[in-house]
Amino acid sequence: MQPAVVKLPMLQSDVMALLKQITAHEQHQFWGMDHGVGGMDESILGRVFGHHQLTDAYLLDLSIRMGGRFATLDRRVVSLLGAEPSRQEALALIPV
Repeated sequence: MQPAVVKLPMLQSDVMALLKQITAHEQHQFWGMDHGVGGMDESILGRVFGHHQLTDAYLLDLSIRMGGRFATLDRRVVSLLGAEPSRQEALALIPV
């Protein structure tokens, strides 16, 4: 919904309709928050430098645990991965 990100104004009702459509897809899986921040991978948690990064760090950790990919527009999330090549596939940077 952020006009600065999507480059056009969007109504909340339109965004919610799109979210409903996406989550209804047959390949959609819901990943519950089955662990707290204290249960996160220490190598990711140790790279968090502020409260603004905590949600991204948690979603990245969850993606690694579930064998999925965390898709984001935020290039700063790369710093949470470190240099471990096996984890690079857990992050998908969306071009803007």
